[in-house]
Formats: sequence, structure tokens, C-alpha cells
Amino acid sequence: LAKCGVHAVLQLAGEEPALELPLDVMHFRIPILDSVGNISHRLILASNVLTTLLTNNITTLVCCSDGNGRSLAIAACAIGQLNGQTPFDSLKFVQEHHATSISAGLWNDLLLSYSQAS
Repeated sequence: LAKCGVHAVLQLAGEEPALELPLDVMHFRIPILDSVGNISHRLILASNVLTTLLTNNITTLVCCSDGNGRSLAIAACAIGQLNGQTPFDSLKFVQEHHATSISAGLWNDLLLSYSQAS
């Protein structure tokens, strides 16, 4: 991964085994569901971790089971935090660049988590 310029991995699929990564790659594993019923602080933590990594120009791979749901939902939230955008605007930006399959339950959990945090 480091050869490709990736210095951190944010793993979001709790049903997947933890990745075995080289010691020089930072690994953050925050299991979230690809449906309704997420723990609010995990959603906020995942987004904040990614925002912090990106703010510090650390190239990060965000992964989940298929790469189109949880990873893109968290990426959209982090992009929104970085650019001062609403979650809807940042999701639209992500969808302009990548196909998504974000479950309505996950997205609603994210919106609820952020409304409670503000």
C-alpha cells in the first residue's frame, strides 16, 4: 500500500476480519452497519478520523465490503466537514464521481448522528 502512496486504512465493515497490514500503514477499524441501527458515536468517529487524516494530507484507503456503501457515506461526510458543505451536497459530489449504493438506513443514521452532535 505504501508503494501506492497509501499511508492509512480506515476499515468500516465489522463483518470482515481485521486487515493484516504492513507496520508502516496506519490502520483504523471502526465497525459500522450497512443498514439502520448504527451506534452514533462510531459514525461520528469514523467521519472525524477520515477528516483528520485528510486535513493532514495523509492518503487514506477507506474500505467496507463492496466499497460503494459505508465507505462512500463516510467519505461524503468527511468531504462535507472539510468543505463546509451539507451532507446532501457532499453526497451529491461523491455520486458525481463514483457509483454509490448507500442504504437509506445508514444514511438516516448518519444524518441523525450529525444533527444530535450539532
